[in-house]
Amino acid sequence: MDEGVTSLLGFGPGCRGPGGGTAARRELGESLLEFSRQQPAAETSIAEKPRVNPLAQWQLPQADNVLTLLNLDVRVEDEISRHLLEICDGTRGKDELLAEMRRFIEESDDVDDRAALLEDLSEWLDESLAQLARLGMFS
Repeated sequence: MDEGVTSLLGFGPGCRGPGGGTAARRELGESLLEFSRQQPAAETSIAEKPRVNPLAQWQLPQADNVLTLLNLDVRVEDEISRHLLEICDGTRGKDELLAEMRRFIEESDDVDDRAALLEDLSEWLDESLAQLARLGMFS
């Protein structure tokens, strides 16, 4: 990265803030910032335990849109989809994701047509995971 860009972002020479780190690093966390000259590898297949990329995980609580590793801006339009993204943290397989989504839908007050959604939940989950993979959401 050239010095002008790194300085603009607060990472160039002389851009260290109080406490020994840059403001951006303190705000976002060391593990979130990763600079590369190449596009990061996006997983476009579904892992046994899918994991949403760290930037999207960080964006979820505070934004309606998240970025994929293919640099696509994806709008999260409903709480059910948001919950799926939140629980795809690399610790759950498909059966566990299905059980957690079922529990979430059964306990949520704002779900329209709950019975139909629960009936088709396994198909919805398969389709959603496949679409998220194609978009490069997983790392």
